[in-house]
Amino acid sequence: MSYIVSFILPLLYIVFYTYSLTILFKKIKFEHALPLTLILSAIIMYISLYLFKTIYFGLGLNVGLCLIFPIHLIKNKYSLKDIKKEYLTNGLISFIFIYIVIYLYDLNRYYTRWDELSHWGKMVKEIIRLDNFYSIDTSHLLVHKDYPPIFPLMETLYTFISGGFKETYLIRCIHVFEASIILSIFNHDKKVDIKNTVLKTLLVFIFMCLLTFLFDSEVFINSIYTDIPLSFLVGYILFYIFRKNKYDSIFFITISILFIF
Repeated sequence: MSYIVSFILPLLYIVFYTYSLTILFKKIKFEHALPLTLILSAIIMYISLYLFKTIYFGLGLNVGLCLIFPIHLIKNKYSLKDIKKEYLTNGLISFIFIYIVIYLYDLNRYYTRWDELSHWGKMVKEIIRLDNFYSIDTSHLLVHKDYPPIFPLMETLYTFISGGFKETYLIRCIHVFEASIILSIFNHDKKVDIKNTVLKTLLVFIFMCLLTFLFDSEVFINSIYTDIPLSFLVGYILFYIFRKNKYDSIFFITISILFIF
């Protein structure tokens, strides 16, 4: 049962949240809004802890934002045909395909490195236990209390929408986040083509994995270390900086949020 929950709930959350952003920011494609989903979710968790001293306000607000999409469908009386026509896009197909690959790749994966056990993984446990930042005096975390909490908060959210804490979920969260950045640089055709989209996604994903393993001699990619996702963020920023003719509101918001990291 836990396998089903941990597969379906995060998928629905990310898809609904991303489409909610496309509703709030008009004319933005699914794949371009995708990276902002987990980033914005983590920022809201941070603000919740900072202002209200609890993660649950942030969780509730994130779920509320997630529900904008289904409420929009119900309010405007979308039929299944309408939903398929407007929201079944190549970007969505790419994400679902990669999500399935990541889910299977990280199935029953656990911590294998000392830093995961000593602080990176423990940060998430302490946030959940304390319902507060892991930097407070009552925290059992012994080192690196000064580390920025954004990635641990992102992972905390992912554990909640996956049904509870498991080391697998934290690693999967990082991989889904990295995949969302890769998918955001895609320029999909408007015509839905499942076969070609899956093939294109697979080839790009294989290339990125080979490139990562080539330079990642320590294989940090299979851990919750922040080195790899941070490098993805830098690449993401540079990509949009040089893509000058594609600036839009969601770009500016994304870049602004990324600087908080």
